Amino acid sequence: MSYSGSSLLGFVLGAVPEVWNLGEVKVFPREHRLGRICTCTRPTLECEYWGPLYQQGLTVFNRGSSWKRWEDTVRILLHRPVRAPKESGDARMLRASLEHAKTFEPQSKWLVDTSKSLWRLFALWYNPDIEVKIVYLRRGAKENVASYIKHGHSFGKAVREYGLFHRLSRLWLKKNAGDQVLELSHEDLALKEAEAMSKISQFLDLDYSQYKSQMASREYHIRTGNPRTVDQFRDGFKGFFYDEHWKELLNEKQQQYLDRRFS
Repeated sequence: MSYSGSSLLGFVLGAVPEVWNLGEVKVFPREHRLGRICTCTRPTLECEYWGPLYQQGLTVFNRGSSWKRWEDTVRILLHRPVRAPKESGDARMLRASLEHAKTFEPQSKWLVDTSKSLWRLFALWYNPDIEVKIVYLRRGAKENVASYIKHGHSFGKAVREYGLFHRLSRLWLKKNAGDQVLELSHEDLALKEAEAMSKISQFLDLDYSQYKSQMASREYHIRTGNPRTVDQFRDGFKGFFYDEHWKELLNEKQQQYLDRRFS
């Protein structure tokens, strides 16, 4: 979910040698993003990880047509199965990404895609050549809506985005994901960090007991999402924190409305 802390969670998941964090794959390979600076401090095409991948003509699914998104929305709300998207090239792109990642970290076997897109998830989930595990990270209504407002959206749009995405995601995940999904709240990561990290370790069957020290020494190649996140936390990462800015960004009536609607 947007503004849920997924960029930071991606860095955390990618701290262990078995996991390679790609950031938001949905923006690959948009040309207008080539000016982005990777967290290795190099432009995309000069990055030793991303540069070679961009030379292979790889493509990925972003979000599809507006008609397909509308159809998927209606189908989910009516509890009908979503039609599998057309072949997108993701299997080839992810296969190439993993093989290339192994030249940096030989133990790599999982890739992290922090794209906040239910439509992209469908393209991955219904592709028989891709194995998917889902970490559904969400924030409370007040916290998430406040983040939307902080990024320039109106209160009304923020409520619509949060309400629709949350409802669609919960409906689809409950019906389709089974034991291949781990649902986490940002608040639990911040306030019950040890418990949340234990759940992640069990879900992925990986050891995250030393993830903070591993983050400090890991070189990431992230050029999407919120690349500044790693700069804020790599050196002496203390863990997630609970952001209470919503108390300043939302007035009393807005807070009460969100409590009534999403409680």
